[in-house]
Amino acid sequence: MDIKKNIKEILSSILDIPLEALPDNAAPGDPEKWDSLKHLQFFIALEEDFEVVFSDKEMNEMIDLPSIVKIIENKM
Repeated sequence: MDIKKNIKEILSSILDIPLEALPDNAAPGDPEKWDSLKHLQFFIALEEDFEVVFSDKEMNEMIDLPSIVKIIENKM
């Protein structure tokens, strides 16, 4: 399983933008469609897809795609 690709596919779907348009270092606000509501939807989708639960500390550390990938990889 390619965790990074799976995460990007989930985010691409939530933001309704093409996967190719999503940079590897994307963060809330960049792309512009990644607002607070989409961020919450993204976290919920990640928890469901990867069957994990994020702690408050982890959610505060998930500030961009690289940090999100790292935290999920550590949980797997």
